[in-house]
Amino acid sequence: MKIDVSELGDGESITCEFEENDDTIGLVDDGIVLLKPAKIEAVLNKIAENEIYSSIKIDVPVSLSCSLCLETFAYNITTQFNIEYIKRSGKPLLSEIDSNDDGEVEDSEEINFYDENIVDISEDVRQNIILNIPVRAVCKKDCFGLCLKCGKNLNFEKCSCADLRLENSPFSNLKNLLANKIKK
Repeated sequence: MKIDVSELGDGESITCEFEENDDTIGLVDDGIVLLKPAKIEAVLNKIAENEIYSSIKIDVPVSLSCSLCLETFAYNITTQFNIEYIKRSGKPLLSEIDSNDDGEVEDSEEINFYDENIVDISEDVRQNIILNIPVRAVCKKDCFGLCLKCGKNLNFEKCSCADLRLENSPFSNLKNLLANKIKK
C-alpha cells in the first residue's frame, strides 16, 4: 500500500482506498485469516515540506478461535489511527536518531519515515490489525466452553461430568443444608 506524495503541495491532502487480502498485508505468517479483503482508507495531509500527517481507517472481518470452546468465529475489526511520516533525508535529524550500542541509527517509535516521495502504510496497517485482535477471544458472551473432564462442547450438549463434580465437591454439604432450610 504505497502512496505517491510527490504531487502533494503543502496544506494539500490525498485520500486513497485499498482492498487488500491477508497475503498482501503480510498476515499469513502471523496466522491471521481474513474472511474478506480488508477495506483501508488513508487520508494523507502534507503539513510541511517533509512532513505528512495521516489518518487511516481499517475495516476487516477476521477468523478467530474461541478461547473457551475452541470453535472458529468471525470477529470484525474496525479501527482508526493516526501516524506522522517524515521524509528521511541523507543526514539524520536529531528526532530520527535512536542510537544503539553499535552507534547505528534506528527509526524512532513515535515517527515513521518515508523515502523518495513514497509513503508505505503496509506495515502500520498490519500492526494495527494485530493490535486489535483480542488476547482472549470469546465467540459469544455466554459461551460455556469445554468440559474439563470429557472435552464436550457445553454450548451444544450437556455432559454428566458436571453432576459428578458437584457430588465430589467439599461444598456439596452446603447444597444439603440449603435444601433442608427450604423444607423447614
